[in-house]
Amino acid sequence: MKNSQWGTVLWILLVLAVLGGGAWMLLGDEGEQLPTQGPERALIPEDAATKPTLPTGPAIAPVPFDPKADRDASTAVLDGDSTGIYASGLVTDPAGHGIANALVELVQDLSALKSRFQEGETLIKLRTGRDGEFRFENLISGDIYVIRASHADWTTARKHPIDAADATTLQPVLVLERGFSISGRVTGSSGEPLEGAIVEVHDLGVQTYEPVVPPERQGTSGADGRYVVAHSSAGLKKMIVRCKGRAIDGRNAIDLRADVGDVDFVLDTGLSIKGVVLDALTRRPVPGAIITARPLNFLVTTAPQSGGESGRGEDDDNNTEMKARESARRVAAGLRPTEAIAELNPGRQIQPHQIQQKAFLLGDARSDEQGNFVLEGLLSARYLLVVRCRGFQPNNGFAADAGADAVEVSLQPSASICGRVVDGVTGEPVQRFSVALGAGPDPAFITAQMRQRFNNANGEFTYLDARPGTVVLIAESDGFAGGRSDPMNITSDQRIDGVILRLEKGATVRGTVSGSDGKPVAGARVTLGNATSAMPDNPFTRVLSEQLRSASRKRAVSTADGTWQIQGVLAGSYKVSAEHNDYSAAESSEISSDGKSEVVVPVLTMSRGGTIKGIVKRKDGAPDPQATVMISSSEPGVMWSRSVTTSSDGSYEVRGLKAGGYRLVATQRQGEVDLLAILKRAQDPGAAVYVVDGQVHQHDL
Repeated sequence: MKNSQWGTVLWILLVLAVLGGGAWMLLGDEGEQLPTQGPERALIPEDAATKPTLPTGPAIAPVPFDPKADRDASTAVLDGDSTGIYASGLVTDPAGHGIANALVELVQDLSALKSRFQEGETLIKLRTGRDGEFRFENLISGDIYVIRASHADWTTARKHPIDAADATTLQPVLVLERGFSISGRVTGSSGEPLEGAIVEVHDLGVQTYEPVVPPERQGTSGADGRYVVAHSSAGLKKMIVRCKGRAIDGRNAIDLRADVGDVDFVLDTGLSIKGVVLDALTRRPVPGAIITARPLNFLVTTAPQSGGESGRGEDDDNNTEMKARESARRVAAGLRPTEAIAELNPGRQIQPHQIQQKAFLLGDARSDEQGNFVLEGLLSARYLLVVRCRGFQPNNGFAADAGADAVEVSLQPSASICGRVVDGVTGEPVQRFSVALGAGPDPAFITAQMRQRFNNANGEFTYLDARPGTVVLIAESDGFAGGRSDPMNITSDQRIDGVILRLEKGATVRGTVSGSDGKPVAGARVTLGNATSAMPDNPFTRVLSEQLRSASRKRAVSTADGTWQIQGVLAGSYKVSAEHNDYSAAESSEISSDGKSEVVVPVLTMSRGGTIKGIVKRKDGAPDPQATVMISSSEPGVMWSRSVTTSSDGSYEVRGLKAGGYRLVATQRQGEVDLLAILKRAQDPGAAVYVVDGQVHQHDL
């Protein structure tokens, strides 16, 4: 293999690793991330002939909504001043008929990547009207959302991205299907049926930020222990089973393609861990802390007890929990875990390599007003406790054995910055604003977690959980270009007071987008970004930048005549980029703004571009709805790539490709990274696929 080919393979593998682990981790703008689940599926546009009729909404640019308008859609409004931006859409069945009374939720998207979403907080929710219509008002320009729809008689569906600055995304249609069912029986360790067990089905194709995730679907076992979970969507699933007094159980990575029966569970007696969360400095209780527990090692019996497992009774269960508590007490007193267990249970020991199949069975709890918590339904195992609470540094390394009842977790306060946001001209306080934390004045990306919103008549704020190191505060508010603090150094538990952020009005930047034929391009997504990237310029970062969302919240969409305008631009050097699904991207040369005068950008010319589409199939010939396809340039010296995920029918489509050669590889199949396929393709890259403007090329994988 040529060195250049090995280099390309190395970059691809690095990009895959970054995308899997979270690209923002390399940028210095975010601390530790919580575990996430799998990748998003692609959103392939509906065929125009079958797409249901949408309710009236913005065509190219957001328009003010009329609160008095007569509409059937159920409506929910985000708190805050009227922004004039709304998303109105439909929830339908596969035939295009509206589904009434569907639950529709507007969810914050926390992802740093263009091609994936990461669900954060659910902001507002509603039920659809009689025709399946819904409407979310007061969306915030610059924010990205996910819309999630579900119904008791249908599957769950999502639409992403819902970009408040891009009106082409604000009329979503969510299609719900009948889905598949999973059924089985839940029994105790002696074979007795368990009534009232909650059986949850989770979608592994959904990324989440929170450690405790609501299920896609759930069911409850009856008196005979039987359960049915209906209307689950196709895909890779995880099942979790909980029952009061019993240890949690589950199944991981179930490939759901049809109705499945006889998925049975046997629940042993459950143990608990009880404790308290305290402020390490004041020793006061910390309410609202989230505690998650992951099993590390089983505590197992190497020799059978007299009477066998089937002869266990209530006294045996109580004795087991009593011994587990005593073991935890002796460990806390300084005795090594294996010694403590051996003293209480001859023949009983920790088995470090038998826990892997159960590692996904997390326990979770939240501390009450007195800081107390109880983790219930635990296995007979040692657990790693992770404790997080706003305003405190996370505690990521606390181990405790099931049965412990006096666990004390101390949290160190996190760094905080206090100050005021004012009008830079008048000095008057600004009431509604956001403050973000960056490693410098022009960060490569600011994650949603690093942006905090405030509503204070005096313009006062306290920014919690500031990342230690050299940081810059970046303030934004409607009607202003923004404001930045001077760089400041902060330690992990320091509090900085007296910061004043002055907001400036800024300048206006405008221009036009046209095609190579000279005709205006409507609906192009225009972004104003810093001319100098915070990341070093090398082949890897260039590939990475293709996958990342821009840090800039200065965006616009070109109108019918191709014109666009961005207001509130601070002094500095910038570049303007334009993207469109049907055109190849275009970028301006460097421009400068003094923060006051209007700047006119030379015309951005976009070529029509080519299209490559196809179907990814599994080994059995069935379409793979959980595949990821990476397309990269085969042109010498060009480091460019893009990743897309397949839709429910296994199809993918990449449009707006510049004329030239490309190579494609399925980097994920059935939701798992296929490194073997990547290496094989590196050894034998095969023929390149060549496209020209306006051409559509079919390429199945």
